[in-house]
Amino acid sequence: MSLKRRLLSTLTVVGIVGAFAVVSFAQDSTTPAAPEKKADKPFKGQFGAPGMGRVPGRGGFAGGAQRARGPFAFLRGLGLTDAQKEQIRTIVQTNRPDPTLMQELRTIMQARRAGTITDAQKARAQEIRQHLQQLRRSTLQQIIGVLTPEQKAILEKRRHQQQQRMQQWKNLLNPGGPDKPAPTPDKPTSN
Repeated sequence: MSLKRRLLSTLTVVGIVGAFAVVSFAQDSTTPAAPEKKADKPFKGQFGAPGMGRVPGRGGFAGGAQRARGPFAFLRGLGLTDAQKEQIRTIVQTNRPDPTLMQELRTIMQARRAGTITDAQKARAQEIRQHLQQLRRSTLQQIIGVLTPEQKAILEKRRHQQQQRMQQWKNLLNPGGPDKPAPTPDKPTSN
């Protein structure tokens, strides 16, 4: 490679590095104010009050995708009035699970993960779960009681659509129906 070409390559590299340096220094050098930490803010549920058994960063009772939306995401888009929101807030607050009960369940789950759970703890955990499930059902019924007939019709329509989507997924995953298992890649299907 000739000296002229080496010099040209070196100058090109220096020019590119210099251009990037100018662009990066030209950006705003002031540091933005640090956002308030999540732990410093009191956790508020969907309606401004702590959610039913919710912990910051977790979705409460719901699992899976619903955690991201919250346990009362089904109420979104119903056009709730301020009075309805306040009634729902009160229902949720009065039906919150007892914190000592939740702590007891956490302790039992820790014992289960550690492999030291006893039969008595298993039975107690089942009792607590049944109590929490009944509490959730009761809370849901009270919340639905606050809704207008039009809002209930919207919820029923959504529930029906969700059932249809679930059935479509089941059919997609198991095209032969419930009696015929879905074909696996290991076993070729015979026609």
